[in-house]
Amino acid sequence: PYLMTAQPVPGVIQAEHYDLGGEGTAYHDVDATNSGSGNGIAYRSDEAVDINYVLGAQQGYYVSEFEEGEWLEYQVTVPVSGAFNVDLRTASTAGGMASIHVDGTEVAGKLAIPVSAEFSTTRASNITLEEGIHTLRVHADLGSFDLDYITVLAYVEPPPAGTVLVDDFSDPTGAAWSYFGTASGEVTTGNGVNPFMRATFSGAGGSGGGFYGVMWNNLEDTQQAVLPADPWFGIRVRHSSTGTTVDEYTLEITVREDTDGNGWTTGQEDSHRFDTRFDSSSFNDEWLQISAPLTAFTNLGTGGNGILELAIDEVVLVVSQVVGADPSSVVVDFDDISISTGGVGTGAETVVPSSIELYKPYPNPSTGTVHVAYELQTSGMARFEVFDLLGRRVQPPVEAVHAAGRHWLDLDLSTVSQGVYFIRLEVNGAIKTQRLVLAR
Repeated sequence: PYLMTAQPVPGVIQAEHYDLGGEGTAYHDVDATNSGSGNGIAYRSDEAVDINYVLGAQQGYYVSEFEEGEWLEYQVTVPVSGAFNVDLRTASTAGGMASIHVDGTEVAGKLAIPVSAEFSTTRASNITLEEGIHTLRVHADLGSFDLDYITVLAYVEPPPAGTVLVDDFSDPTGAAWSYFGTASGEVTTGNGVNPFMRATFSGAGGSGGGFYGVMWNNLEDTQQAVLPADPWFGIRVRHSSTGTTVDEYTLEITVREDTDGNGWTTGQEDSHRFDTRFDSSSFNDEWLQISAPLTAFTNLGTGGNGILELAIDEVVLVVSQVVGADPSSVVVDFDDISISTGGVGTGAETVVPSSIELYKPYPNPSTGTVHVAYELQTSGMARFEVFDLLGRRVQPPVEAVHAAGRHWLDLDLSTVSQGVYFIRLEVNGAIKTQRLVLAR
């Protein structure tokens, strides 16, 4: 590998960081000359891959003129087996077609590269990668295009059959949406026929303290109907890179039930709330499906019979800051509020947030002992494992049975060599991981 160690996934792989080994081993180029100008900033100029450089605010290298028949290989390491999306960040004046290969086998073909003067994303979805080291190849099958980087993220399954979209955010700035305090929202452009809500939260206060902002949705077009058996609430969320990065937030989701059909009124209708936490590293600017059974929502005691049994008519979303010093604002995207039977499928690391939370280890980097905080919504056996970048477990697992609630653990890694590792927590089939650096 070019960086002397396999590139970890989930993660971002820069296109110009293809493996070492030269023509026919790490890459194939149709001519022997690096014809990328690099804008005067040469990079791997002794090899045939065409590499260019973007000036200005988006400065950085990319592979240019990636032509039919050419390919690039990248050694990657997968700490935990799972399903993944592979996104190609491309630009092309005429369009093209690409394919993805893993260990010599094509896993995704006929990926259409759109005509675009700006870089856009082409996705290969639901690719299974087993734990360990693999060779990922990107192959240009047709046309010519530029390749900036490759993103490998956990795959999130689409909602199962029977899921009802309560709101697809087609008109979040219309009469159905209002904003409390200093929150604001807009329909984000450039998202084709599926617009989403971009909300900016700012100010002080909030039920969780720190960052604060509220918006609510009166779902006026929802038909009164009995909820399905084992109802789950779902919403897609993304921490936008355009917002200020703060370490950790709480997302409060409150659902309200209009039992008399006359609109929600405090003291007369059912209102239930569910809280989960996220930080910017949870997303890597990608969508995350959050889903939880309605039984996990806490009755706020605002009236009604205390049971959510009819269609959800109103949703309140609150983002409050938990950790971080920046007092300005955060931008969060929302899409596709849904109600389904038996839950919304989630892939790999994007497990049901109502199950467990694994917070960032401290200190990080660490010289030996690491303090880890984690939270369980239900009781169960907590199993901790630590993996290196090659996907190898570096010490025996630590197991303990816990009741629901927040817990702490000190992991002694004093005998583990310095480097980058992944701490993995598994409880009742739900999995969370955190990255850790050991420095001596």
